[in-house]
Amino acid sequence: MLHKGLSGIALALLLAGCSTTQQLTSAEADQSAAIARALQSYQARSLPSFQNAAIKKITVRKGDSILALLRGAGADVGLFHAMSADDQAHFSRLHPGDQLALAIDRDGRLTLLAQKVENAEWRVAEKGPEGVTVSYQPLSDGHHQQLLTGKAGTDLARGLRQAGVPDAIAEQASQLIETQAGTARHRGGHFQVLITQPTLQDRPVGKPQLIAVQLDTPTQAYGAFRFTPAKGASGYYSHDGTPIVTPWLEYPIADFTRITSKFNPRRRHPVTGRIRPHQGIDFSASPGTPIIAPSDGVVNMASWQGSWGRLVTLAHAGDIETRYAHLSGFATNLAPGTRVAQGEVIGYVGTSGLSTGPHLHYEMHVTGRPVDPLSMNTASRMPLAASDRHAFHDQRATLIATLESGNTSSKTLVASR
Repeated sequence: MLHKGLSGIALALLLAGCSTTQQLTSAEADQSAAIARALQSYQARSLPSFQNAAIKKITVRKGDSILALLRGAGADVGLFHAMSADDQAHFSRLHPGDQLALAIDRDGRLTLLAQKVENAEWRVAEKGPEGVTVSYQPLSDGHHQQLLTGKAGTDLARGLRQAGVPDAIAEQASQLIETQAGTARHRGGHFQVLITQPTLQDRPVGKPQLIAVQLDTPTQAYGAFRFTPAKGASGYYSHDGTPIVTPWLEYPIADFTRITSKFNPRRRHPVTGRIRPHQGIDFSASPGTPIIAPSDGVVNMASWQGSWGRLVTLAHAGDIETRYAHLSGFATNLAPGTRVAQGEVIGYVGTSGLSTGPHLHYEMHVTGRPVDPLSMNTASRMPLAASDRHAFHDQRATLIATLESGNTSSKTLVASR
């Protein structure tokens, strides 16, 4: 099944609802059928972006610009102007053959803009009560589950990787367990990890996600189970429903002069007067000031990225990604897949890309959505409400049964090493 939210239903609606004069190829017809299956469990009226909205699909041609295409489709361009400058730059980089999809309400307002970036992943800008949010989402019509098992040994993360667990998830799972058990209680333990992989037409799309991990030691069992409260973001909880919080450093920079711009999804531009969200925090600092990882993680990217300049992105436990932009340089040997420890230097303050002076632009995204990095340590510590605890324990019981039985509800790979 698909999880509620934009990742499956919204993009499926965009593509399934788009009319086209082109003859569908066999592959496109198969994809349309897959999208139709993705819609069966959902209703469009549950998504504000699609209430009374017309859906349009655009294929970019040579010489097209984003604003001309939006206006040509009859859409007001307010959503585009409400984006951050970086997001505007990303949506403006068009090439012939690129695909765009729009949702336009009865008043001509653009409520959602999606741009296919690679494979089945889309860059999605959506207008909501808190302003415009931009995230990267896969289009999927189902998922496959993987159950991986093995011995922990003395290094849990290493044991997980040897069992076939992807690097980022191995790091995430080991952090979640070690936060509870410490690092010296792995010997003699066995682990089970349940991962879900979004699929489209039975092919993997997007990134896999950790659903549950359990470590059985001679004296105790430790577990981390993904759960989404009725009100709040998804997170990981221990056997008794306690939220698992991995410590974070308050600031990802060794020294700075001041915070010049805070996280503000409703920020009004001082010159244009338009609402343009600022999805991160800007730290003014001297060129070359070390930038450090606020928590253990894995490098997703360390490269030049247009208006971002030199950009580093890290994946952390809890489906969290952090971004560090406008760097003057990267730490030695930093590359995708590199594991970094909390406090480790990942780069240096600079003014590369679209920047008016030396500073660090720092963002945090939880399950693809931007959040205020300074709220990390408080928001993630909230215990489950009484109304959520029963649902959590039911879900945990189902996950434990899956972990211990070796069976999953869809295609399963079991690796015992």
